[in-house]
Amino acid sequence: MTMRFVPALPNTYTQFIAEDYGNVKGAEFTFTKRATEYLSGKFVYTLSQAKGTSSYELIAYYDYIANVPIDPVTGKAVPYPKGDYPLEFDQRHMLAAELNLAIPDQTGPMLGTIYPLHNLNINTLTSLSSGLPYTEKNTSQLIVGETNAERMPWNWITDLKIRKDFKQWNFKYAIFAEITNLFNIKNIINVYPETGKTDDNMKLSTFEGYMSSTWPPDVSRDDAIQSDHSKYDERRDFNNDGQLTSEEWYDSYKMAYADFLNSPYLYGEPIKIHVGFSVSF
Repeated sequence: MTMRFVPALPNTYTQFIAEDYGNVKGAEFTFTKRATEYLSGKFVYTLSQAKGTSSYELIAYYDYIANVPIDPVTGKAVPYPKGDYPLEFDQRHMLAAELNLAIPDQTGPMLGTIYPLHNLNINTLTSLSSGLPYTEKNTSQLIVGETNAERMPWNWITDLKIRKDFKQWNFKYAIFAEITNLFNIKNIINVYPETGKTDDNMKLSTFEGYMSSTWPPDVSRDDAIQSDHSKYDERRDFNNDGQLTSEEWYDSYKMAYADFLNSPYLYGEPIKIHVGFSVSF
């Protein structure tokens, strides 16, 4: 299902049609270590390819109808692609390694007459995956490159689970902890399509451009904005001298713009720690 533009008279319109398709194929290789001396594990490698003519039903509308890309050579609208291209979820490589430590009841190292580590379970899962594709666009969000021809960086994440069980009378207790993204890796899951980066979208104004559009016309650029001026902002006065120089004016703009670009939408979730206690009988 996708959308197409219909140049009808007297009014044009768009409609849903059953035309686009997707094709996913791949192979998975698994190596398993059976439990010996409390340890077991698994290693998985997945090679896959997702290609087609549409990643979702509205992509044609957003990329080719609502925002019409212009071919810089012909000066005409870029036609909707007819051939296959990598879909937005085309993740070519994924490697995962799992390691489990399980110490059964009344086993493991002894401390005097007790087994302090018995009924302990530790599980760790590490995954490494190649970056997803994206389409290069200009600052007007019009396509300037081939569809999904660029790639984001690889992602790496490690999760850890720990559980310790106890028995007392007719009750069973357990304390457990679960940590996701153990090493707090800042994985990139989205980028600005203009640059392929997370800190630059090519829209930062130059010094001259910003000053000409924002600097108060009644103040010379060689002078400073005084504290009694309506445009004075103490947050931009870095040295707190009661004056805003043109350098402080522009530098504060760049800092604010960097904060604006630093969107959580661009990154995967940070480290999370969950701790719990359970009782069963």
